[in-house]
Amino acid sequence: MTRCGQSTGMRGYTLIEILVAVAIFSVLSLAAYSALDGLSEANRASEQHADRLAELQVMLARLSLDVHSLVGRPQFEGLPSNSGGDLVGFATRLSGVRSGWANPLNQPRADLQRFMWRFSGETLERLHWPSLYDDRASAQIDLVFDDVQMVSFRYLDRSSVWRDRWVAGEGEGLPRAIELTLDHGQFGRLRRLWVLE
Repeated sequence: MTRCGQSTGMRGYTLIEILVAVAIFSVLSLAAYSALDGLSEANRASEQHADRLAELQVMLARLSLDVHSLVGRPQFEGLPSNSGGDLVGFATRLSGVRSGWANPLNQPRADLQRFMWRFSGETLERLHWPSLYDDRASAQIDLVFDDVQMVSFRYLDRSSVWRDRWVAGEGEGLPRAIELTLDHGQFGRLRRLWVLE
């Protein structure tokens, strides 16, 4: 038999013990949150890098397709054809006519497309025109790759000399090869070589 008010062996937690438990729980929660936040940030950075890499791959694939699809414009309404593929190239600009322009809606147009790649500011842009010969038609920008710091095209002639300028109609056809050097803020210096013969 116990006396009134005497402990039976069960006691509660003291305030100090509760404060220590809350402090430990807070530290563990903060550590877990920091770890999860770090993983989430790493995942976001990885996704952004993957997106930018995909944009780079699309840009290079489009440019490769344009270069390998170069053709001469056909003779039309007295305008001469150009056996050199209508390639006009400079260090920061490349333009020409390519075949294989998809027409899934069967619009009344050719499957040839005038295009241009140009370095403007910190972007590399791809433009195309709805008409091969109407220079009054406005060009449409259909691809932009940004954070570009430098672009340089070079053209290999038949004597194996690299040039910074190429005009296909000036007595020569297409160059033997075209080289692109591109400095990008995220990916650094990139080089791509297309052999045309």
